[in-house]
Amino acid sequence: MFRTRPKDDASDVLDRVKAWVLDAAGLDRDSDVVLAELQCTDPGCPPLETVIALLKGPGGPLKRTIHKPLVELTAGDIAGLFADLKEAPQ
Repeated sequence: MFRTRPKDDASDVLDRVKAWVLDAAGLDRDSDVVLAELQCTDPGCPPLETVIALLKGPGGPLKRTIHKPLVELTAGDIAGLFADLKEAPQ
């Protein structure tokens, strides 16, 4: 499904990114997060992108895309993707 660095186990990468998403979106650990790494075929697009879907949460289902493979994502990348959720009035 996705490439990992030799030291990274695929489930460790998924768990780490999911935890960042839940934290950035202000959701509890039982919330549903879907992570998918897809090939991007648009001109000028990097070869892999990560799609993140929140099935529950503020405003209902939500999808965000970042033009990086899962293993290259950082907590800062994820925080930036969901910064608007923390800024939204409650």
